[in-house]
Amino acid sequence: MGTTAREGRARARGALDVDGIGPRNGSALRRLVFYAPGDATLLYAGLTARDHLRMAARLWASPLDPDVVAQRTGVDTFAHKRVRALSQGMKQQLTLAIAYLTNARYLLLDEPMNALDPTNVQLHSQILRNLARHGTAVVMSSHILENVDAIADRILFIKDRGLIEHDPSRGSARALELYNRLYRD
Repeated sequence: MGTTAREGRARARGALDVDGIGPRNGSALRRLVFYAPGDATLLYAGLTARDHLRMAARLWASPLDPDVVAQRTGVDTFAHKRVRALSQGMKQQLTLAIAYLTNARYLLLDEPMNALDPTNVQLHSQILRNLARHGTAVVMSSHILENVDAIADRILFIKDRGLIEHDPSRGSARALELYNRLYRD
């Protein structure tokens, strides 16, 4: 499957393989990759947090225990509540817990720290670093650059239709400094 991106007259085409699995094999890709949006659109308003975790465990045939994941992510404190009664931060915690519960090899996270309080940002940053250390590839988009520095092994910026890579381990500029140089100067 080729993709085309257009901005004015610019075009890009390509195909994406994940661990040797091509884009035409959607069911195999879905077993490897999980996408978690940052806006709670993954969640059903009438279900409880616990319902979501149990459903994800079944759908993904996860070896992880939904109650243990709930406890480790803080979701256990509101697991009995329906999504419609949750704050935005609680919805984000639940979305991340679902992502972890899938045990997917690749996590695509859109604004994963959206609406989280500082304690939960720290907790989920630690969980993501731990997952990465144990072989899960975490690809995330974020505007919270201080958090990106804390989590990421590599950072990509998009500028003038190109990618600029930043390696935080080299001890050079922080993501915010690089961002300011790229986009504000």
